[in-house]
Amino acid sequence: NSIVFGDINGDYTASYSLIENSLNTNKHNLNGSGIMPAHIFVNPGSENYALVTGAAALDQGNDALYGTPAMATDLAGFPRLSGSAVDMGAYEYHQVVASGDGTIYVRTSGMGNGDSWAEATGDLHAAVNNLDVQQILVENGKYEVSTNSFILKKGLAIYGGFDPDHGIAALSDARILPDPMTPGTVLSGRGERPVLWNVADGASPMDSTAILDGFTLQEGSGTHGGG
Repeated sequence: NSIVFGDINGDYTASYSLIENSLNTNKHNLNGSGIMPAHIFVNPGSENYALVTGAAALDQGNDALYGTPAMATDLAGFPRLSGSAVDMGAYEYHQVVASGDGTIYVRTSGMGNGDSWAEATGDLHAAVNNLDVQQILVENGKYEVSTNSFILKKGLAIYGGFDPDHGIAALSDARILPDPMTPGTVLSGRGERPVLWNVADGASPMDSTAILDGFTLQEGSGTHGGG
């Protein structure tokens, strides 16, 4: 039930695991070819190894290795079994929850359910996908796309530049905004894909209720000059 990035020397036997660049899919291992840490983890640059929304490792572990997984917890104290099977890796994926006013809180190191700064999530993708969210407050730091771009959609405001440890926790506070000296809160495409993807079409076009405020977009890559 392991996830391994980096070189492995010598002989080994693996099962129910994801190993970087390994093509071995015997014994329920996953194909690790082309897999990057940001495809699997919430924020590996900040050493947050919770599983990101859509990670290949979700529900791919072996329950029998935990004896009674329904009674076990992961390293963050969340139930070890939250889907159809345990997840690979040290942390079980769990859903984020909006607060009573529809806010989800995101921090680079967040491991919680997202309904407060104290319980912030690190998964900006999951925050955007939540059906009850109306606004997302994002701690200053760098957030990279996973296998998907970050989403903009109508009726959702996403604000960056917060530092709750130093009293910058609400929109009424003076946020850390991008300027010529600092990028502030960064959304990165890692040179792999567009940073943003709009959820809109001709029948339901994007409008001013989709807000992205207080961010610098970096390293986007897309067709026809987009990114």
